[in-house]
Amino acid sequence: MDHSKYVYLGVAQPRGESESDALFKQVLTAVNTGEGIKAASKALQSQMRDKKKSLILSEEMLTVSVAGLEWQEKLSRLKDVIQGADFRLLITIREPVSAMFSFYLELYSRFKGKGEEFSHLAKNNNDFQIYHYDNLLSVVLPLFGKENVWVNTFEDLVNDDYEGVKAFLDFPEMESGFSELRKNNVKKRTGNAVYVPVRMRLKWVTKIYQLLGGSDTIVGRMLRSLGRYPVDKLRKINYRHVAVPALSDDDQAKLKETMSQTMNVLSEQFGVKY
Repeated sequence: MDHSKYVYLGVAQPRGESESDALFKQVLTAVNTGEGIKAASKALQSQMRDKKKSLILSEEMLTVSVAGLEWQEKLSRLKDVIQGADFRLLITIREPVSAMFSFYLELYSRFKGKGEEFSHLAKNNNDFQIYHYDNLLSVVLPLFGKENVWVNTFEDLVNDDYEGVKAFLDFPEMESGFSELRKNNVKKRTGNAVYVPVRMRLKWVTKIYQLLGGSDTIVGRMLRSLGRYPVDKLRKINYRHVAVPALSDDDQAKLKETMSQTMNVLSEQFGVKY
């Protein structure tokens, strides 16, 4: 990429390998908490003026709901942050059925507690509506304007086809590298199951912290300060695997039929066909 024209804000892959930019953290904090939106907007536009470069803010979690915060609200807050800036929005999309099942596997610990089958969650749960592209576009286009929204397929990126991204960025030089990341999320599979890694949740640490008075006491603050790094490291350890039933051909076909309308909308709006 032409670094004389662009400043990259966002995560590096694999995640956690490098620190994010301070402005990126400020923007994400504003989106995730609803606080400091005006300050983040001012800082964003100030950096664009000072550096005289375009900023690239990249984060897939902007469309992922978290506890108590739906993805629709995240996008609304993002719009408030970039209000007044000259912007473009690039959405990376993927064939919806495979995308939803991959999403289900990545957040399996969240979804297994709902006691619902994948196919039901995929059709009805709001978390999965980001892959119902008619619903996603019904939120995105009024907020950001169709003239500012671009779409690129995940499948093109996997195949090292960056033509869509080049057009989005006004044809800069692109550095190949995506192919090096293909194995990051590969999971062990058998004929009828996918094995999902389970990480340590360490709920007992939070309970001890709360019993000690949390941030209201010196002991609690010391525990949080000294324990944050080792606890974060422990939480990244995969200590076992859970066998999740693979998506059958019949279930896949039924879901594709259900998703035909959303794929038609995507084709009509942006010419992307699956």
